[in-house]
Amino acid sequence: MGISTVEIRFLAEEDLELVTKRFPFGGPAKHAQRLQWQRNDSALYLLAWLEGEPVGHLLIQWHGAQSVPFYTGCPDIEDFFVAYGMRSQGIGSLLLAQAEEQARQRGYSAIGLSVATRNERAQALYKRLGYRQWGPGPYLLKGTYVDALGKRQFWQDECLYLIRTLD
Repeated sequence: MGISTVEIRFLAEEDLELVTKRFPFGGPAKHAQRLQWQRNDSALYLLAWLEGEPVGHLLIQWHGAQSVPFYTGCPDIEDFFVAYGMRSQGIGSLLLAQAEEQARQRGYSAIGLSVATRNERAQALYKRLGYRQWGPGPYLLKGTYVDALGKRQFWQDECLYLIRTLD
């Protein structure tokens, strides 16, 4: 596998079944809901594909972060995920580059995301790519999701909010 064979594209209707199977967390409606948001132009759902299989995804909320306790004034990247075994191969960087390009094309001058304070590996990637801490410091981000068995789970993380100025 080479990074040149990874394709980044928007979620399409015909992708739903495979994407839901490959990424079951959030329940069967998660990806369909994101496709609807994409159609309504409130979000964009990017997927990384390798040899016909989805290997990563991220969601861009055009109206900014809905879950941070302060206004950022820029689009927010959420649910950024690269499959285990596929990490540290440049797939995450490709997804972020495409998200940034989409924001630029819409006239935004910055883009932001939350990262768990305990996730040093992700923080190192974001720092290398030019993301810098913004806002009042650590805050608690929490929510629920539906696991692969259909059971609702609670999660919470202490997070930092990072913003990258788009050139």
